[in-house]
Amino acid sequence: MRLQDKVTVITGAGGGMGRTAARMFAAEGARVVCVDVSEEIAESAAAEVKAAGGQATSVAADVSQEDQAKRMIDHAVATFGRVDALYNNAGIMPAADHSVIDTDVATWDKVMAVNVRGVFLGCKYAIPRMVDQGAWFQQAAYPYLTTVTCAGHATISTGAFPHTHGVFQNAWWDRDAKRQMTCTEDPSARDF
Repeated sequence: MRLQDKVTVITGAGGGMGRTAARMFAAEGARVVCVDVSEEIAESAAAEVKAAGGQATSVAADVSQEDQAKRMIDHAVATFGRVDALYNNAGIMPAADHSVIDTDVATWDKVMAVNVRGVFLGCKYAIPRMVDQGAWFQQAAYPYLTTVTCAGHATISTGAFPHTHGVFQNAWWDRDAKRQMTCTEDPSARDF
């Protein structure tokens, strides 16, 4: 078993990829901390892991809330003594999140809070525990790099709607010292 006795915290463990990951990590010997915003769903995921012969615990947490993100890591350490892996899987895509021109700011903020801040907060509290256990960590300019990546992808994703109405946008991405343009229907515009 590749993950024998490794403690893995899985956010969004209540459904979809998170629940599948919880089963798969446990099948490889990991002790799994099933995290979900719903206590009942988190408990259900942990029960499923246990029913298959794995070790699991559950904790309800909204990963976008700092105190709850810290609590999920504290729960893992209190229950299993350590944290070896963090699977940042929690994410939302509410029905109101469908177009750059009509998604309201409150929806945008909620999605960014769960899908981006939640990853940051999980890492913020899990990585120091891992480092204390002897793991190596390379620090980077996390907020800057995250915003650059988000801004690039936000620009690219806006192309799904406007180009059908004659609006085009470009995102410049520096990769392997070669500039590429994306979100254009004219492939020759990428070569310069």
